[in-house]
Amino acid sequence: MSEEQLPQSLAPSKEAIRRLLPLAKETFSYLPIAFVLLACQSLVQVLLPQVMRLAIDGPLALNDELQKAQRWNELQSLGELFLQLLTVAFVANYLSTWLLQKFGQTLVLNLRQEMFKKVHRLPISYFDKNAVGRTVTRVVNDSNSISELFTSVLAAGIGDLLMLIGILAILLYTDPVLSGILAGFCPLLIWLVLWFRSRSAPLYQVQRKLLARINAYFSEILEGLGTVKSFGGEDFQKRRFEELNSEALDNELQLITLVARFRPGFAVARMAASALLLTVGGLSIIQGNSTIGTLVSSLLYIRLLFSPLEQLAERYNILIKATVASERVLAILDLKEEPQQGTLPPADDQTIRFENVSYHYTADKPVLRDVSFSVEPGQTVALVGATGSGKSTIVSLLLGFYQLQQDQGHRGNITIGGHPLNATDLTAWRRKLAFVSQDLFLFKGTIAQNVSLYEERSKERTELALTQAACSDFVNQLPHKAETVVGEKGHALSTGQRQLLSFARALAFDPELLLLDEATANIDSETEAKIEKVLDVLLDGRQAIIVAHRLSTVRRAHKILVLSEGRILEEGNHQELMQNGGLYAAMVKKAEAKNHPD
Repeated sequence: MSEEQLPQSLAPSKEAIRRLLPLAKETFSYLPIAFVLLACQSLVQVLLPQVMRLAIDGPLALNDELQKAQRWNELQSLGELFLQLLTVAFVANYLSTWLLQKFGQTLVLNLRQEMFKKVHRLPISYFDKNAVGRTVTRVVNDSNSISELFTSVLAAGIGDLLMLIGILAILLYTDPVLSGILAGFCPLLIWLVLWFRSRSAPLYQVQRKLLARINAYFSEILEGLGTVKSFGGEDFQKRRFEELNSEALDNELQLITLVARFRPGFAVARMAASALLLTVGGLSIIQGNSTIGTLVSSLLYIRLLFSPLEQLAERYNILIKATVASERVLAILDLKEEPQQGTLPPADDQTIRFENVSYHYTADKPVLRDVSFSVEPGQTVALVGATGSGKSTIVSLLLGFYQLQQDQGHRGNITIGGHPLNATDLTAWRRKLAFVSQDLFLFKGTIAQNVSLYEERSKERTELALTQAACSDFVNQLPHKAETVVGEKGHALSTGQRQLLSFARALAFDPELLLLDEATANIDSETEAKIEKVLDVLLDGRQAIIVAHRLSTVRRAHKILVLSEGRILEEGNHQELMQNGGLYAAMVKKAEAKNHPD
């Protein structure tokens, strides 16, 4: 669910609650206990004014000098009862708050765990269409909003409802006239609530949408700040951000204006109710039909009755956030996952075959057209061709990042040893291969952790991989060598050093199949020479598919496939293709002329 698509209902659906509540099943028993404590707390709040009524109408109302000691004892007893009730209220409030928060945080913990696992099972195509920042917001922020539904809105609503029932019941017992006056104000309160709801709901929804747009825009600008600065685009981006901010400010001011009308409306209603109670109650006291204590307790009940309603704006905002969050969280949890079932190809035959494969990302733009080739065990196959010819798509399909789905117009089959890739356990399959691209991602951690991807590997194995990948020279110069923390994305390292680490990572996993996607691009000649030596080690006896423009990398391949517009135009080794004098030969001659101009 996107930020632009907000739910029609302003309360989480029964389906959302049914699916989310079991995530906190280990603390589910806390809820009834917390509700009992809330009921106890509400009962104490209702009883406290009655204790004051007894004190005012009892020992404080008597004026007999001979009964001073007795009045003092009665007042002390009522004071002790008042303190005892306050203690009960404090304990009940503390325990109910702790239990509800424990329940809510358990829900957040398990929901984040489920979403984290879900994200790992989503196909790469999902992230092609959805910003990373948006997904992070779902996992972090939306889970908290759902927790607040139970810990704030639900708990407060139950407590307030019980207190309202208790107030009306006690007033009906002690003074039916005063209880009738309070009950008479209920239609006015309901009208105020409905009025506020009808006008605030659209504003709160727009507020959520605008905040999401601001967050997404700010995140995008931070990621591309280097590009913005390099082209001097700061002023333009500032103006765009000011426009979004101004729009959010206008909406916020409308909301503030509405709240500013709503709260004084309640204040006026409360004062009117107090004035009416004071007048009617005073008259009743004069006529001898009521007491001062009853009037005072009734005035206190007005405050207890109106106070929660004045907090409606804040709770209503939480309710809307929780509603939107629950819909968006469930939308992610319901996304179609990568295939989780499957078996591994036979170990005795690892031949990779593409059989008349046609693939497209969008129906009107085919990327591969009837592509057929094979990669034998121990064989290196190179893919060459212009940008957009389909080379990287072949690698992505073999990784299982995208699936051949016949119902979407794809054709052909990809098999490993005759076993369909679509019926393969993708996680187990990926553990048998290593993927090296020109864009190495380094996590925040040590070099050793980045090479091993946090898996348990011996120090000797990691050091051997670093040595074989020609990383030892620069790693040994770092303050803590392989235990040096490189930071997110490894900005402290050069492009060539990061690329060498990608080969060290591949060597550490000792793969059966190696996939190189422009792994030697964007490096200097010195690093290229090091990588060539690393490739001698890495490709020795391994099955490999290489996407590369550099001739030195392509020449070593047993077979070269030349692609153009998604089709294989030429196939053969370097010598054969040069003798044919076709597209590959032209590409080689063009590259040589560029490297050795007259």
